Amino acid sequence: MATFEDAPGFYTRRQVSELTTLSRSSLSRYVEEKIFPPPVKFTRRKSLWYRPHVHSWIRAKLLGLAWVPEMPPEVPS
Repeated sequence: MATFEDAPGFYTRRQVSELTTLSRSSLSRYVEEKIFPPPVKFTRRKSLWYRPHVHSWIRAKLLGLAWVPEMPPEVPS
């Protein structure tokens, strides 16, 4: 089984797509359907995904389990 270092950090949309093999449209649909972790809005034009949340989704998929949403991290204003 793949292992991931759950150190805090963020992935871009491109990195998430490469890591999960989800297309941009599938990624957006999964987030909308609440079956993939939502991104964290950093600026008006920049959203990033919290690494541990992406890793938990991948682990659930590898184990054949449904992903359970987690609370996104707080981003200081």
